[in-house]
Amino acid sequence: MVRFEGDVGTVTTISKEDSVLTYYPDKGEIPHNVAYFYRSVITYFSGVLFVLAGLVSLYILMNGCYTEFFNILSFNFVAGSVWLGRLFMLLRGAVAFILLATAEMHFGTGHDFLIYGFTCPTPFWFSTILAASEMTWLVYIIDDIVSVFTKQLCQNIAIKGCILGTTVCAIWSLASPVKHTVTVARTCSIEAVDFQVLCTSGLVEIGNSARFLGLMGVTVATCVAVFLHEIFLNVRPYVEIQHSFFLYSAAKNEFIRDDWDYRNIYYLDKASALLTGLITLDIADCIYIFDTKTWRFHTIPREKANDPDFPPHCANCIPLAT
Repeated sequence: MVRFEGDVGTVTTISKEDSVLTYYPDKGEIPHNVAYFYRSVITYFSGVLFVLAGLVSLYILMNGCYTEFFNILSFNFVAGSVWLGRLFMLLRGAVAFILLATAEMHFGTGHDFLIYGFTCPTPFWFSTILAASEMTWLVYIIDDIVSVFTKQLCQNIAIKGCILGTTVCAIWSLASPVKHTVTVARTCSIEAVDFQVLCTSGLVEIGNSARFLGLMGVTVATCVAVFLHEIFLNVRPYVEIQHSFFLYSAAKNEFIRDDWDYRNIYYLDKASALLTGLITLDIADCIYIFDTKTWRFHTIPREKANDPDFPPHCANCIPLAT
């Protein structure tokens, strides 16, 4: 019931039911290029790692499971650096921090006394921990850059930095999740007289740039803390070991070679070789190697081992001079 009061009288009447009008925004006015780019990069990133993991598994089976499985634990570090590069690793880690620094909010119907409204569900704890674990890609980048100084400490710094950084980021995100902010302030401006009025009712913010920068700072601080701990509190004598130029810098420090050295020759299993960018194929008495890092083909003749003490697990490996 509606009542209108005028200068000379009052009119009381009953209004009729009016259907709700639904308008859809123009898709061209919604900025989504950056989100689409990030999603495409992450899809490509995961696809490359998935294919690479399948090929590594195939090499392990073809080699009779004679593989240094501790090298496979460095899959993300070595394979990410060789096959994808630091830029893609940086984007992957940054996207994870963007997710942790963004509050989840849904807009829809079904609210009490409201036709449309916002809902803010509580972040799922597993998704938060999974996103926090993606910060390891940034740790790998930092560890890879400073590996020229850390050398044999590179592996310890990477492992401890990943565990400590993931723990701190996960606890921070779970204990204090990002919340949205809403500012209601209606302002209107006349765009065209008697034709168009542009009104802004308020502002809804779901992202927190301070949290994003804070997570980045935690990553750097974690790497620095672990680096100082390894340098000053866990001092070990440095032993200079010559490595083949076939190996990537990270692989030199990450790969285990205790059981794979025989008479000053390092025998690299083919699954680990694939991680460091070496695609191998055995034909007749030769091993054909394609080095993706330098984009070159190499041929190594397979020597017949007449030595009775020759380790059997090195028979199908790539001999690398040291």
